Amino acid sequence: MYKKRILFLGEASHLSTGFSTYYRELLPRLVATGKFDIAEIGSYSRQHEPGVIDFIQGRWKFYGTMPSCCNAHGQCNHPEGMAFRQPSHHPRDKGQNINQFGAGVFDAAVADFKPDIVVLIRDNWMDTWVLRSSFRPWTKILWMPTVDAEPQQEEWVQDYEQADMILSYSDYGINALKRQSPLMRVFPTAMRPGVDIDVFKPGNHNDVRSKFMLNPDIPIVGTVARNQSRKLYPDLIDAFAHMKNLFADQDEAVRKAVLLIHSSWPDNQFSYDYPRHITRLHLYPWMPYARKGIKDDVLQTLICHNPDCGKISLGHAQMLYGKPVEGGVIRQYCKFCNKMTATCPTSGGRSFTREQLADVYNLMDLYVQCSICVHPDTIVKTRGESKKISDIKIGDDVWTHLGEYQSVTKIMTNKPNAPVVSLKVWGDNTPLVVTANHPVLTKDGSWKPVSELTTNDWLVYKFDTSEKDVPPTSLLSDDVILHDDGKIAHLTPRYYRRGKTLNLNKSEFEWNAENTYMAGLYVAEGSSGRSAVTFDSHEDELDIHERTRRFAKSFGITPYEEKRAEHGYRIILSCLPFVRLFKGHFGERAKVKSIPSFLMTAPLYTQASLLRGMFDGDGHYAFNLDRYYTSSPVLAYQVRDLLLRFGIASSIIKNRRDQFYVTVKEGLSRVLFSKKIRMVDKDIPDKPPRDIFISLDRENNIFYLRVKSISNSDYAGPVYNIEVENKKGGSSSPDAHSYMLSSFAVHNCEGDG
Repeated sequence: MYKKRILFLGEASHLSTGFSTYYRELLPRLVATGKFDIAEIGSYSRQHEPGVIDFIQGRWKFYGTMPSCCNAHGQCNHPEGMAFRQPSHHPRDKGQNINQFGAGVFDAAVADFKPDIVVLIRDNWMDTWVLRSSFRPWTKILWMPTVDAEPQQEEWVQDYEQADMILSYSDYGINALKRQSPLMRVFPTAMRPGVDIDVFKPGNHNDVRSKFMLNPDIPIVGTVARNQSRKLYPDLIDAFAHMKNLFADQDEAVRKAVLLIHSSWPDNQFSYDYPRHITRLHLYPWMPYARKGIKDDVLQTLICHNPDCGKISLGHAQMLYGKPVEGGVIRQYCKFCNKMTATCPTSGGRSFTREQLADVYNLMDLYVQCSICVHPDTIVKTRGESKKISDIKIGDDVWTHLGEYQSVTKIMTNKPNAPVVSLKVWGDNTPLVVTANHPVLTKDGSWKPVSELTTNDWLVYKFDTSEKDVPPTSLLSDDVILHDDGKIAHLTPRYYRRGKTLNLNKSEFEWNAENTYMAGLYVAEGSSGRSAVTFDSHEDELDIHERTRRFAKSFGITPYEEKRAEHGYRIILSCLPFVRLFKGHFGERAKVKSIPSFLMTAPLYTQASLLRGMFDGDGHYAFNLDRYYTSSPVLAYQVRDLLLRFGIASSIIKNRRDQFYVTVKEGLSRVLFSKKIRMVDKDIPDKPPRDIFISLDRENNIFYLRVKSISNSDYAGPVYNIEVENKKGGSSSPDAHSYMLSSFAVHNCEGDG
């Protein structure tokens, strides 16, 4: 009977890495069936080293990726060893040494073993070179990439489409890949990693604690994870310290609890210096979640490199801080042999055995793991309005790139776990500060990490064009009553600085053209005190003065008027219901003014009156320029969004005094602005806009803005991300996991694989 020949490419099965563990469990089981001939290309291993021989015992063929002349770290001065360490020059490999992953021996192994199937169980960037092999047409590729976030990078998806079959670790991974590409052949059942239950099983609590010289009564919260940026070790330590600060005085278990870290410092250039973070929390009370004594509550696993000892132990993680690094490791005192020979696991080529790792798990009473984001002041488009992302609450509805609202289900606040960059687009000079790995939507429909954008990319801003009638707003409240004659009055007399007004002849504020115009004028030039609404303008703006008088008298209010310095003119309406109406819906001061959600989706004729009042108050009309001025960032983007609903493109410029200019673009946008907002018949030449860096697709309600620049940012504060649900009309809506920032769409997942 012919046996299928399967070549497995990955990290050598006799090692103790995560990928190695998968092959350690899988390959012996396949061999035991007698149905397959198996071969393995094992990374980080030489062909005939003792670990390979002891574990494989001739059960399958093995090809090591490292030359026999190299040491255990792949280092030597022999020409073969120097060639092994050379980086790849292919653009997809980004300067990596792909020989460590098997590229140097793959073709020779395929020619020798002649496999029917090649199996890849690793990250995309480790194995994508296999697709370039000259033997690709004669082998089937079964690929099981890690998919723990979406969207996957577009080039990765194109790689997976070339595989003969894609497997996934989880149902989430299957669905994520299917959502992103219908061309991918994805196996419908998840291939979940197995575990050796003869090793990883519950142990005797007291016996395990005694091995580590540890009191059995101490509650242990623990984690096992490589020291990578996405594992968020500072956040985990902060959370533990915060728990102690809140409950240590009230709960004995919390007071005695310790945090156990099974990881390494130092590890690589992307890892966290968590011993330093612990030290800072202990020493500096101004640190968020600072706690004196936290250095004694965070433990670190250690392994002794003394050949006569080799035992594992626990030490304080903070003790690694500031110590000299020798040969890539920091040496600590071993409690068993009394020598400075203990290091963190996986450092210096020595790791815990599976039995020792099982003991570490059995030490823990609770296992935790954290596993990015944008600046807290970043504007996010919510239902009918805009908010800073730091003000978003669970349950808020955010606008997605699919043109629908989805509810926020989770809010994440982290320290930046990737480089922070400043992204600028044409048409909006306010930089967006985001982590470099955050995916954004581009014009071709793909999601790209910010770090991979170029100035040739166009970003996507989908705007809302839905309309909903606006019902009248009641002017009644607890201290305002309705009289039998239909008038309303204050229940208790209120005296004002310049007279008093006790009666109104209307109980509702209707959002008709005139009233909405005055609301726009309030947004531009109005302010609210404790009991009066004030409109300020220039003394020559006689039309505005007369409209304000008519508005006041239509409600039975007698306005107070006065001239101000520098040709100013003020009209005061002393009316508590108006204060509540305007202050409650539009804000009190210029920097916090905004438009309420019900007006952001009002019919266009209502919004035209609102914009007309705003531009008459704080706008500027000229032969070659129509512009609105505001000091409120939220209001600036709302004006831009309202104009887009009329098919009018505009740009937003922020000056050095933190003022925002919303400028209508030339061409058709100015023609539409003149006719639909200003309501004037003055002809404006419909000439093409000079700005070729923004584009408005009026048919599909999409505003495209071209990338202007990407630069490093020195921002080091907290960053935010939100997670949104994926429902539309009660059913799933494909790929709705996104939210709209002020000028483009971003994905709500990490997206770096």
